[in-house]
Amino acid sequence: MIDVFFSEGAAYTWYLSTIPVEERTDEPIQEFESIIYLPFLFDLGDFSDGISSTSREDLFCEIHRSKFSSEAELRSRFRSLTKQWQRLEKEAQRGATFRIWVGPSANDGCGLYFLCSILKDIEVSLSVVHRPPYQLTPFKSLVFFRNWDEMTENYFQMLVQGETVLSEIEKKVFAMMWENQLKTSPLRVMLEGKVLGVSEDFYDSFIRWQLLKGSTSVTDLIRNLVLENELSLNEGWYTKRIKAMLETGICQVVVPSDEFDDQVIKWGGES
Repeated sequence: MIDVFFSEGAAYTWYLSTIPVEERTDEPIQEFESIIYLPFLFDLGDFSDGISSTSREDLFCEIHRSKFSSEAELRSRFRSLTKQWQRLEKEAQRGATFRIWVGPSANDGCGLYFLCSILKDIEVSLSVVHRPPYQLTPFKSLVFFRNWDEMTENYFQMLVQGETVLSEIEKKVFAMMWENQLKTSPLRVMLEGKVLGVSEDFYDSFIRWQLLKGSTSVTDLIRNLVLENELSLNEGWYTKRIKAMLETGICQVVVPSDEFDDQVIKWGGES
């Protein structure tokens, strides 16, 4: 059994929940034989050229650029992660069983559909562990989770008890949904429990709403977008869209800065 995650935090917490304290190591997720981690932004951008294509690498770098000290380091990180995908393909050819951990986000849902598409012609067993938006505790209270990182090891052990095996028809339908409706979309979102392909400016209204409150730094703008909307959207996508809105004049710089995030900007379009 190989566990597949789309969140690094989830992968590591699951690892901690299965290993006695005295046996734990500081090795990166990529070194764990029973875990495959696929952080490939499945809710963002066109996948027509494949998961490890130059276009996907460029998008990965654009979204994560602020987290790395150099372009070389960033691109090296992407290429090292593609080895995780290569390992999954090799394990699938060997007939491995995969358990896929899926949360209520477009990224996780699309990751599942993508895997079903890629593995549809291979005889491989897929099971799914779903993370609900909240969990009932033994004390009869509800705990709400914004993402995998907020869950403790105990919750992971509770969730795995609800593991379900995907039927062949489910795999085929999910694969078809990815290939016919989602694969080439510039952006994918979760609406009322269903993943939909939308235009890349879908979330621009959230940025507009924040800027109508007054001028703000890019850092504070993104922080407020993340805290108030809880969309499970990568922060780098907000940065990408803010830059696009500045280029078109919809947003305007009030106080320039050498650091993009330190710039103070305002809404420059119609209110």
